[in-house]
Amino acid sequence: MADSSLTYFTCTLGQAAVTKNLASSNAKTINDFLKSQAQLYPKLPAVGFPVPVPNEREWGSQVFSFSHLYKGSKTVARKLSPYLDSGNSGKPSCVALLCPSSIDLLFTWLALMRMGTAVLLIAPQCQPAAIASLCKSCDASLLFHDTSHKDLASSAASLPNSNFTAQLLPWKGTEKDITDIIRVKNGSSSEFVPLYEPSENDTAYIHHSSGTSTGIPKPIPQSHRAAFGVLPRLDGRKSATFTTTPLYHGGIADCFRAWTSNALIWLFPGETLPITPKNILLSLSAASRAEIEASTPPVRYFSSVPYVLQTLAEDPAGMALLQNMELVGVGGAALSPSVGDHLVSQGVNLVSRFGSAECGFLLSSHRDYAVDTDWQFLRLPSECTSLCFEKMGEENGVLKELVVRKGRPHMAKTNRSDGSYATGDVFEPHPRIKNAWRYHNRSDSQITLLTGKKFDPAPLEDAICSSSSFIRDVVIFGNERQYPGALVFLCCSTSGNEEEEAWNVIARHNNEVEIHSRIDRNMVAWITADELIPEKSSKGTILRGPTEEKFAAYIEELYKQTSGSPLASNVPDSEVRSLTASIVHEVMGFKILDDEDFYQHGVDSTKATQIRSKLQTKLCIGIALPWNVVYDCGNIQESDIREMQDLVERYSQFDSPTAEKQNVNAAPQSSIAVSLIKLFVCS
Repeated sequence: MADSSLTYFTCTLGQAAVTKNLASSNAKTINDFLKSQAQLYPKLPAVGFPVPVPNEREWGSQVFSFSHLYKGSKTVARKLSPYLDSGNSGKPSCVALLCPSSIDLLFTWLALMRMGTAVLLIAPQCQPAAIASLCKSCDASLLFHDTSHKDLASSAASLPNSNFTAQLLPWKGTEKDITDIIRVKNGSSSEFVPLYEPSENDTAYIHHSSGTSTGIPKPIPQSHRAAFGVLPRLDGRKSATFTTTPLYHGGIADCFRAWTSNALIWLFPGETLPITPKNILLSLSAASRAEIEASTPPVRYFSSVPYVLQTLAEDPAGMALLQNMELVGVGGAALSPSVGDHLVSQGVNLVSRFGSAECGFLLSSHRDYAVDTDWQFLRLPSECTSLCFEKMGEENGVLKELVVRKGRPHMAKTNRSDGSYATGDVFEPHPRIKNAWRYHNRSDSQITLLTGKKFDPAPLEDAICSSSSFIRDVVIFGNERQYPGALVFLCCSTSGNEEEEAWNVIARHNNEVEIHSRIDRNMVAWITADELIPEKSSKGTILRGPTEEKFAAYIEELYKQTSGSPLASNVPDSEVRSLTASIVHEVMGFKILDDEDFYQHGVDSTKATQIRSKLQTKLCIGIALPWNVVYDCGNIQESDIREMQDLVERYSQFDSPTAEKQNVNAAPQSSIAVSLIKLFVCS
């Protein structure tokens, strides 16, 4: 059982500053840090990758020591150097990198920094226009990419006003794998000479925002010091972390948090496989075998985003996995209270971790898990004086905004004249526990009506969504309008009364909010999942601006007093196969053969969710399809019916924590559900 003692997994930057034992004490740049680690702890395992083996129940693994990281980065740098301008006497220009979270990304990133250049890490979910915009903003004239993203990189480079070259990673055009390059025993004997020797304040790499408000991502630079120098040096050698967070998002921060405390971190193999409960279990099994075969420390900490925890919570084996972890961390977005409460009630030591690219790791809900179940409330230690909560005005009651004061160990930007940074994140205090705060919303998500009245739509949206299994998403709008309205995205059931039941939920919550923020029934657009879905970032956050733009016609019609949309009807068993194929075709824009793998053919988590939603709505099967049904099954090929029936029964009887319990035993199981599952092969 975990206690409230300090761990590298939960130590915030404020707590790290108090320890006065920071990673910057013996190194000023990332390059120096890795060199120091390689000299002091050459054989200590630093990072591990599970290696999927097709059609096998046991995966292999690749574990790299600090020596591998240091020497491998220099070897890969030599491979990349012909493509960079070595004649530049000043700082080399930024280099962009478009690659899945993989060994390729890890060592290419380290190698480019070793050469002295800043690295723009681009999420593969970005569209060509977003990639071009990021490269222009960061003055990146070269973009390295892997084979799977060749078309995306080329499309971005060919856009008007694009001024960068798309370059395939050099070893991808050969028979050599990057691990062959990294582990070469007799490399070049010549001393590696970087193009530029960076200082601690130089930019090491650049993340980017998801563009939640505008749809256009913005670069967020990280200096060498901010990346690792403000982190604590604790002893983490006996406790490894497993993270599902991709390197191009928060995975790099997870790495440095582990490495500065000499801890091993396992990264999910995101190059070829989707993140599903099954693949996570196989990954952790590979890590367990490495304990025996390579004497690696056991995985005690599990880090992920809310969506991953939700899928694990719905799977019995996934729940058992979480229960066996010393700590389960969640961050990146808000976890549904019902999911979190369910996990805690099942004995999971759930800890919320809150931070930002601008200011790093700020707060966590680390506590005495044996007696304290308030996982949502982030704790502000009394010794951390660089953070405070400021009142926002009488109309906001007890709500306060988190402010980072001048003098914080890491502040990439400030937005106040006194040198502080108002995060825009609003919290509410715990009714009894001192210095415990629960995230409420973003202060900049409020809607301003034409009357001057203001309100934050997020609490009402969340309340409506969490109260009904028929409602997938809700987007409330109304800026510069007389009154608000809502786009309500429905799932289908067998009752045929979804709109009425969904409206009853909205009406109930209407009574809990101020009059000017209530939603009138004739201002609701009922949108079935068969039609469209809201625009979302790679983290699953709704992009409010782009969604309103996408559904502008619906919104305009509502304000002209027209509303509603037809619900899907039931489908005969004989038509399920053709319907499923047509849905996949519609979502993807091209046909996928029955035996072709979804993930390998570009079905990302957003498209998988869209396919699942369309199936749910069109088929009206009477039970909620598993969130990972598309990934779990893999393709559209018919398989053994008995195995498929077992899968249906498993998911139809498991009590999901994310929706009200459905009475699936009250009626015979739908034959359509069986017909649907027959279409897929569970790998």
